[in-house]
Amino acid sequence: MNILIAIDQSAYASDVVAFVGKHRWTDSEHFTVVHVVDSLLVGSHMSFLPSPVLDEIKQKARDQGRKAVHEAAERLRELFPDASVNEEILEGFVVDSIVDYAASWPAEIVVIGSHGHRGSNKFTLGSIARSVSTQAQCSVLIVNSHSDKKTQ
Repeated sequence: MNILIAIDQSAYASDVVAFVGKHRWTDSEHFTVVHVVDSLLVGSHMSFLPSPVLDEIKQKARDQGRKAVHEAAERLRELFPDASVNEEILEGFVVDSIVDYAASWPAEIVVIGSHGHRGSNKFTLGSIARSVSTQAQCSVLIVNSHSDKKTQ
């Protein structure tokens, strides 16, 4: 089974990996951990910055994403030593990038975290998981985190 695990750089990413780790998978599973460097983070609203500064911001975002993906992938390798675990850094709009990657791989399931926001806060961070769940061509499992973790 192709299992796509989409993470961000928050402390909640470890909740997603821990959730996956608590479930039984066969030795033939193929995990891919992805992080998306958001186009909005380094998009046109930052075009006033000199090119070297913008390049540095993009590179830092890539490096931080790569670190988060690597840590999650290493944990999966410890939990499932016989499974295939790949790492991917994507760039673009977060929802589109996850949905497109899931379709092209093709993933049979996407596992993604939600920060557990309610009320007016649900329109910010929780909207990514919700949007992926409505747009993906495969099943989507949303791991809700209700802990007091803060975004790093």
